[in-house]
Amino acid sequence: MPAHNCNRTNPHRTKMLSAAISLALFPLTSPLHAQDGANMPQLEEVVVTGSRITRFEGDYVAPVLSLGSEQMESAGTVNIEDFVSEVGALVGSTGSFESASGSNGTNTGVNALNMRNLGTNRTLVMVNGRRHVSSIATGEPLVDTNTIPTALVERIDILTGAASAVYGADAVSGAVNFVLKDDYEGFDMRTQAGMSGEGDAEQFFASFVWGNNFADGRGNVTASYEFRGQESLQIFERDYGLAERLYLVNNPLEYRKTDDPNVPDRIVAGDRRYIYTAPDGRYDILGFNTATGQPLGFGDIALNARGQPFDAGQAVSGATSLGGDGTPTAFFTSQFMPESDVHAINLNSRYDLTDNATAFSEIKFVKTDTVNPRSPSFTSVLELSMENPFIPDSFNTALTGIQDPVVNLARDDLELRPFNDITRDTYRVVAGIRGDMTDWLNYEVSLNHGVTEVTSRLTNIRREDRYFAAIDVVTDPATGQPTCRSNLDPSAVPAVDNIVSSYNAGVWGDPANSSFTPGPNSGCAPFNPFFDGTSGYFTPGSLDPSNPNAAAIAFMTGGGIPLVDNGKIEQSVINGFVAGSSSGFGLELPAGPIDFVLGAEYREEKVRNNVDPIRSNPNGLTPLNFERNSSASFDVSEVFTELSAPIFEDLGPFMQALRLDGAYRFSDYSTIGQTSAFSIGANWTINDSVIVRGSFGRAVRSPNLSELFSPDNEGSFRPDDPCEQANLGSQSANTIANCAADLSRLGLDPNTFVSASPVGRPGVIGGNPDLAEETSDTNTYGIVLTPTFMPGLVATLDVWEIEMDQGILYPNSTEIVERCYDSPTMDNPFCSLFTRATDGIVGVIIDVEQRPVNVSQLNTSGVDFSLSYQADLGFDRGSLTLGLNGSYLNELLVQPTVAPRQIDQAGMVTTLLGQQAPKLVANFSANWMRGPLSLNYRLHHQGELDIYTQEQIERQPDINDYMNTKKLFVHDIQAEYRFNEGLKAYVGVNNLADREPDLTYLNTPVSARGRFVYMGLSAEFSSLPSLSNPFR
Repeated sequence: MPAHNCNRTNPHRTKMLSAAISLALFPLTSPLHAQDGANMPQLEEVVVTGSRITRFEGDYVAPVLSLGSEQMESAGTVNIEDFVSEVGALVGSTGSFESASGSNGTNTGVNALNMRNLGTNRTLVMVNGRRHVSSIATGEPLVDTNTIPTALVERIDILTGAASAVYGADAVSGAVNFVLKDDYEGFDMRTQAGMSGEGDAEQFFASFVWGNNFADGRGNVTASYEFRGQESLQIFERDYGLAERLYLVNNPLEYRKTDDPNVPDRIVAGDRRYIYTAPDGRYDILGFNTATGQPLGFGDIALNARGQPFDAGQAVSGATSLGGDGTPTAFFTSQFMPESDVHAINLNSRYDLTDNATAFSEIKFVKTDTVNPRSPSFTSVLELSMENPFIPDSFNTALTGIQDPVVNLARDDLELRPFNDITRDTYRVVAGIRGDMTDWLNYEVSLNHGVTEVTSRLTNIRREDRYFAAIDVVTDPATGQPTCRSNLDPSAVPAVDNIVSSYNAGVWGDPANSSFTPGPNSGCAPFNPFFDGTSGYFTPGSLDPSNPNAAAIAFMTGGGIPLVDNGKIEQSVINGFVAGSSSGFGLELPAGPIDFVLGAEYREEKVRNNVDPIRSNPNGLTPLNFERNSSASFDVSEVFTELSAPIFEDLGPFMQALRLDGAYRFSDYSTIGQTSAFSIGANWTINDSVIVRGSFGRAVRSPNLSELFSPDNEGSFRPDDPCEQANLGSQSANTIANCAADLSRLGLDPNTFVSASPVGRPGVIGGNPDLAEETSDTNTYGIVLTPTFMPGLVATLDVWEIEMDQGILYPNSTEIVERCYDSPTMDNPFCSLFTRATDGIVGVIIDVEQRPVNVSQLNTSGVDFSLSYQADLGFDRGSLTLGLNGSYLNELLVQPTVAPRQIDQAGMVTTLLGQQAPKLVANFSANWMRGPLSLNYRLHHQGELDIYTQEQIERQPDINDYMNTKKLFVHDIQAEYRFNEGLKAYVGVNNLADREPDLTYLNTPVSARGRFVYMGLSAEFSSLPSLSNPFR
């Protein structure tokens, strides 16, 4: 089908300058084909990312960075996110390393792109210019780049400007478009294997692509299969992950003491432990002390499992210490990188029905499987029966003289470390027809339907009724051996931990609300909490049979039977548009006709989650894990238009050409009603060496299904308490006054208060159906230089700014508490979202409620730049290609709370909506090619990252001596040898200098994998005689 004719007066000149822009987007790693002897790449008129109007590649009004498949291969990466996240605009994206560190496992293994650090849900990910179904069944539009077929990617276009007017919601910060190979002929295969310098974190990749034309070229079918396997990297496989873990902690020389301005408030230290829990238990003796005539409280008499005084270490917070008998906090880190397997099958085709109509289709199936160990379970306030035969004799001395003694157990169950096996099956079908209606008008109609089915198998998680039954141990009078009390008396309700467990003991024995039936045949095996469970941490779900608690753990966890959740998200998009030229109406400007697009789109999304009956039981049969079944949906009808008008051409000096672009989209949502988005832009060609471009766009993001309709599920919260004595020094006057009033109301002394909650407390996380849309304005101004005096040199510079209003924000638990006390009075909405305990550990924050709200304002700005140069070195010395691209982040003003106060997170190690936000990111590449040999060198640089905000430093000038991470320089090398036109082998080393994460960090500013060595083989054939053509 012929491409639409743009009817430009001087297409050769426009084509040449567009080529310059295309070259500037990213340094190439393969030689260019000359045309007519000129040093100019061959370009064709295509639909470029950011517009549906046909134009030359690289002919943009807003910055678009294009990354070719050859560049990805030369980088030695088979994971798309690993490759694109080096780009400055996407440096805050979430890869396998970042998504592995969470404890709930929902997003484990999902690689999600985050542009400009504005959040993954504000970055639109597309394939061939069309939306892609989400990869998680929560209602968030989170596309896992693992589902993109690496072997079929022709290029990756990164549009760093508002694109809502063209593509719809979610393109607030921009869009990433994966353009797949079209009309492929031949057979291509590639394999690659690698591992870290430590001999672990192995990775394997294999891909096979076959394509063939049929029916005398009227049709084409392209099929591919690829596999990518990644071995896990566990936290204990690096010394700095577990054994020699370092932390930023309060300086014990300053903590709870008068501040000395010459002594840092925080230091870097190791061996951080929990004060109130231990792998073999901490045991507080309660009761009435007859010697003193006073009741005993927590901490008056605390013992370890050997009956010795519990060593609480040197306190550095209300819950942690340096040293002591408590559990090292590192055991509550998940892992560096999950084990994952990805299988992807794709089948793309097209067929010319007539000379003016082409049918096309894209079919894909992707299966990803990821295994994620989660954080262990724990208990904090659980009364042990004095009949428990496991209580050692060494406790007798402490129990002497105690009337009505109680032994309280606080234990981290390291052997009860659950793990999630998550399978995601993604199906996607695109079918449509495109063609020419006249010589000046073409059309396209398509249906895009995608489904992701998520199955989560949660194993080795304790069932609360079984757990408490197994700890309630007595001696069996018949055998003299320990047994569960419920084996002897099924009606005996065991003691429960009401602090960290939501289990309702009132339903004990009720078959409809229990995971087992108490009685002699229940299978309940007694659990000995005095046995150290650390060894079980390293093999979750696979305890050594010789472990004395093996039978009890098997009983508590249901004998290894997983809890299975099933989720499903569906996306259906019907899109149709016509594109043409005003010449068909007899209307042309002096510089040519106006190009236009008119279209409409209907989109529907549905999400459904069926939670395992044990996890969805409202009586809390799993620890802090209650979730409800849920379903939600929305639909949106949209109309859109685009215009591109050539204003002048060759009018005189500095007026070679000017083109204005515009786009508008009207949307009608079933959830929030009507919205509008628009954009305008200009491309001014001053002369053969200079192009100036600029754009302004109003983008809209509708709240997603998760933000709107997520049910009230259980969460675990342990907010930093601003009222704790150690924190008051850095608080505002409002906070200090409100804390004093609130604590005094509870009979507590604000000057000595310690928020001594050792564990998270249950609370509620839910959606907010009253949310409105977000809006943002994006400005870009840029220049492209292609100096005629230096052929092969291209430079670009683009300044950008984004301002967002009514941003949707989930205030975290710490922010909720801080905003409650930082207000002029406590009569504000935040104070109603939590309470303080009035019994037990009085004053501890409990019952936190977390919901999203439309409050946030975000402002970010910066500069993107690129430089490329290609040259033939002459005298048979080969060719050299040099490239430099990067980004400077000027500001990243975020509003972390509903209070109208912004914090600049540019250059911060962590950000509100992303991972890290270095101010400077730069990538340099050099490719030398001579004959069959090619050598590649890549340098990735990031500036230092600030650990503290300016506001924190102003409040505490002596906060720390460790203020920044080190600057990052990562060196990659690769050598490639072509045996013939179709066969090549390569070997490379990424992170050649073996740069490790910075002190106290696990994956910042570089991953824990370290040096990575790989080798690969690639073969491409124009045809395979051994393969018959089924279409002949």
